[in-house]
Amino acid sequence: MGVLGEIAGRTILELGCGGGQWSVALARAGARVIGLDLSERQLAHARQRVRADGGHVFLLQAGAERVPLANASMDIVFCDYGAMTFADPYRTVPEAAR
Repeated sequence: MGVLGEIAGRTILELGCGGGQWSVALARAGARVIGLDLSERQLAHARQRVRADGGHVFLLQAGAERVPLANASMDIVFCDYGAMTFADPYRTVPEAAR
């Protein structure tokens, strides 16, 4: 997590959160986290993980190519694997930047 810098108190969007492993870990470290994934099945796994952890992660079903959040509403946007592998980078990278 050190690569993201100071995360406590920051709002973080994880593109392609899958089963929520990173989202839960970031929330545990003090971040406000939104985990976004296109797959309802992956989000079901993430919901189970969030419940089991007792943490607070907002999970959102949407694609990384069209994120339904306001411009400049996140402090950090990151993707460990999912979104950048399956989405069009010419649409996803500008979404992350906005």
